[in-house]
Amino acid sequence: MQNLSRILSLLLVAMVLTACAPSHTTPPPGQTAALTTPPPAANLPVERTSTPHAADLAIAYIQDGDVWLWRQSSGPRLLNASGNAQRVLFSPDGALIAFTQEVAGAETEIWVMARDGSQDRRLLSSRQLAGMSVLPGSSGPRLSQIAWLPNSHQLAFSTSESQSPTGPLNQTINLLSVEPETLTTLFEVDEPAQFLYSPDGSKLALITPHLIRVLAASTQQELLSFPYDTNIQYHDPLQAKFFARPVWSQDSSFLMVAIPRVPDFSEIEAEQNDASSTTEIVYLPTNNTAVQSLGQFEDVFPSEFFPPLLSPDLTSALYSTPGEAKNELHLINIDGSHDVLIASQPGIFVSAWAPDSLKFVFSTQGPRGAYKLGRVDQPGYTDLADVRNVAEFVWLDAERILFTTRPAGGQPVELRLGLVDGLSILIAELPSYFISRVDFFIESH
Repeated sequence: MQNLSRILSLLLVAMVLTACAPSHTTPPPGQTAALTTPPPAANLPVERTSTPHAADLAIAYIQDGDVWLWRQSSGPRLLNASGNAQRVLFSPDGALIAFTQEVAGAETEIWVMARDGSQDRRLLSSRQLAGMSVLPGSSGPRLSQIAWLPNSHQLAFSTSESQSPTGPLNQTINLLSVEPETLTTLFEVDEPAQFLYSPDGSKLALITPHLIRVLAASTQQELLSFPYDTNIQYHDPLQAKFFARPVWSQDSSFLMVAIPRVPDFSEIEAEQNDASSTTEIVYLPTNNTAVQSLGQFEDVFPSEFFPPLLSPDLTSALYSTPGEAKNELHLINIDGSHDVLIASQPGIFVSAWAPDSLKFVFSTQGPRGAYKLGRVDQPGYTDLADVRNVAEFVWLDAERILFTTRPAGGQPVELRLGLVDGLSILIAELPSYFISRVDFFIESH
């Protein structure tokens, strides 16, 4: 079961990085865009001359526990000198910045302020969070997931509380309004759960290791319930659980999800190394029509197993398979057709699609290796950025990325703004490379 423990720990790494919102119109179920990727080629050189434009960007980041704002016109400016900030999030309209605070060594408070740093106030205190405790003898609830609701000044956040690492669990999903300031607990569950709002904010998906539920955001009326089984056996109660990663359609009318089903190891003899793992792509409508299986494919069950990563326009998927010395990266239509080999390198890990669904990023030599940029309609791949020690990154749009570097040789962590196939510029030096301590807002024109 060492392989299984490794699988589950690596799944967490894959879930840290997420693609941005889709920008293409999704075809109806059963229709897919034809993949035209030529055969794979080696790493290609890039002539990098252009620098990214940044006049439309506002970048918030945390440095030594303080919240800063960077604009190209003014450079960095201190917004809040609390010294204990942990996460920072722009509201959907860019008018507000929410940030979490650490109190007594734990992340237990949520604050908000205007984008210029004024009107800072506490929305959730550590005392309020402690008052949500329901398990005697626990150390109290802790903040988990936090996100702005689309098109709103409301924050959704989850809490997690347990009496011990293997004891009972209580998790809540909550809604925090800024104006007026109200706190509402929407759900309580007794197992790990994640939430995902639809792009228009009208629907809420709740995901557990066994179930995907979709509810109307305003009334909590259930619109869909989809149980799933990966056949993963958890023999160690401390192992992180696998979560399905559904993707919303751009119009918020349905989700798609890739569900892996691993072999039953209890029925596999030790000398058998070619047990098949099947991945099924499932269409989940929210209008009371039937769930549909769009396609499935099989590969050799790898020790570093990652479920396929669906493109934002929901027409194709990326997945990796193992080999003796190299992994293979494949691009495939969601119905399981037109499987194309993209690259064959040691330790390939799928990372993220670009918002335009035409570019994607993968890493070699494991999740902490070098990031590579591939394109759906071109052979080969290039280095993601003009520096090789990229630690974590996020897509800003189809051509720009924001990334942190991994410190080397006593050099500080750098937060940089990069142009794919171009150069990057330094935004700030940071004490850590966690991209959760950074957020951005793009001004519309």
